[in-house]
Amino acid sequence: SAFEISSDSRKFISKDGVLYSYDTTELAVFPKNYQFSLYTIPKTVSKLNTSQIFDCGPYGDEMGLRIIDASHCHQLKTIPDEFIHVIRLDKLLLPEELLSISSNALLYSEVDTIVSYSEIPPILLGDSMFYNFQPGTCTLIVPYGCYDRYITAKGWKDFVNIIEMPGFMVTDTAVFLSKSNGFKASIGIKSDTNWTVTTNSRWLNIDPIQWNGNDVINFSMNNNAIHETQASVLIKSGKLKKKIS
Repeated sequence: SAFEISSDSRKFISKDGVLYSYDTTELAVFPKNYQFSLYTIPKTVSKLNTSQIFDCGPYGDEMGLRIIDASHCHQLKTIPDEFIHVIRLDKLLLPEELLSISSNALLYSEVDTIVSYSEIPPILLGDSMFYNFQPGTCTLIVPYGCYDRYITAKGWKDFVNIIEMPGFMVTDTAVFLSKSNGFKASIGIKSDTNWTVTTNSRWLNIDPIQWNGNDVINFSMNNNAIHETQASVLIKSGKLKKKIS
C-alpha cells in the first residue's frame, strides 16, 4: 500500500505513495500496489534500499508498473541485490554514470528491454551472470559504438540481442589551437544520425556545424580572438550531448 508519513517527520518523506529518505537521496520502499505504468526515479536519488524495492509479491501480478526509468539518477553508482523481484517489466532504463550492478539485481523477474546509457558496461558484482534472470529473452540497448564492450563483458555478454542506440562518437574531447598548428585543429566524428555543433565563443570557427553520419569537424581561430583564450563546444544529437573544450 502507499506510504503516509507524519508531516513532522525528519527521517522519511512520501511522494506519490513512494517512501524516500527525508532528503530524497535514498529510495527506501516502493508500494506493491503501485498502479501507474511508468515510475521515474527522482534525479536526487543516489542510493537504493537493498531489500526488494520493486517486488510484486509471490504471484508477480499485483503491480501495474511496466517501466522503471533511472536514467536521470546521475549520482546513482550501483544497483544492489534484488533491485527488482518477481516482476515483469516492459523496460528498465539505467543511468550513464552507473558503475556496478549486483548479479542478483533482477531476481526472478522478466524484462523485455534494458537500456543502459553507460559507455562502459557496469561491473557485474557476484556471479558471472545474472542470477535467475533470462537475458536471452531481453533486448539490451547500449550507447552508440559500445556493442563490442558489452558483448565481451561479464554478464552482459549473455544477452542474445544487443542493439546500439543512434548516436555518435568523437576521437577526442579536447582541442588545442596554437601557433605551431596554425591555430587550426580537427576531430573525427563517427555517427549514424544527424548532429549539430555549437560554441559559446565568438573567436572560434567551426566547420561543419551540422551533418549526418561520419565526418571531420574543423576548428580555427578568427579575428575576434583578442581577449578570449578558451571556448566550450557542444556536439548534440537528440538527447545525446558531448562537450569539447
